[in-house]
Amino acid sequence: MVEANLILEEVVVAAEVEPKPSEIGIGTTFLYPNYPNNPVDFIRGDLGIQMIESSLESGFKVSVVEDGLSGEFKIRLGELIEQYSGSLIVSEGRGGMASGRRKTLRVCNDQLGTFYNFWVEPEKAPLVDSFMIMASHLAKGADIVVPRRGKAAFRFYPPRQAYWEQKGNERFNRQLAKAGLLQEGEFFDVWFGPKAYLNQAGVRELFQTKWEFQDPKHKWQETLNPEKWAPSVMIPVVLALLDGLKVVSVDVDYKHPAEQRRIETSYRTLFEQSKRVLQYSNLLGIQDQLIRHLIDSGRPKASLKRVK
Repeated sequence: MVEANLILEEVVVAAEVEPKPSEIGIGTTFLYPNYPNNPVDFIRGDLGIQMIESSLESGFKVSVVEDGLSGEFKIRLGELIEQYSGSLIVSEGRGGMASGRRKTLRVCNDQLGTFYNFWVEPEKAPLVDSFMIMASHLAKGADIVVPRRGKAAFRFYPPRQAYWEQKGNERFNRQLAKAGLLQEGEFFDVWFGPKAYLNQAGVRELFQTKWEFQDPKHKWQETLNPEKWAPSVMIPVVLALLDGLKVVSVDVDYKHPAEQRRIETSYRTLFEQSKRVLQYSNLLGIQDQLIRHLIDSGRPKASLKRVK
């Protein structure tokens, strides 16, 4: 009877901490200055609208920082603002990639008042169905959730992108394991991009901090830029693990949109070749420096410093 009561209590507690949709904030950034005339902006812009519209229909709140939109796209966005008044906030960016990400998450924290906050690239519309699952893990004790794609998901990406992302993940997890930061059986799909975290002190700052390298004269300083992909993709995860926070992976059912794959492989050869190579070297270089300087006590203190 005692055991049965304990099980019942656990079920009740689990039910009590299940998040409400209105407590979930989705932060993203839009950059579609040539929508609908440019093929890339057209495909990605439509996916971005799908992502935030699906989120709003699910009862989530959404923050968008726009770094440049065409007049036609602003009309579509304005219709959603009117329809979902109070649940969708659109702000101007113009400060660059990382700055926009920090700003959109601050809006979730400070203006939308949501407790379970997400950074999501705008084209990740198929991921919306997994937001509640990810938030549930936050509600039950995780500080940060890293969604994890299955191996089959990479078949739907452009080949070069799939190759680099899998290699990047392998290197990331291998280095964490070597540093003693990886739990047995864990594997972080850090290259996926989206992250979810609790809006509480000690956690939100990891996603809202501007980072700079301590020594500008380092030979890798010019090529490694923490203001590009890393702030929302990798740095918060590493620093959270170093701080002893609970970071967990959550398996998600995600399929890269077919129309995005087509446009990335047929129209954007630059996307295929240079962007992913640059991302790969940038992320792994920053990761190497973080682990080397933050964990090895025989070396200088943190290679990164908080700017604001």
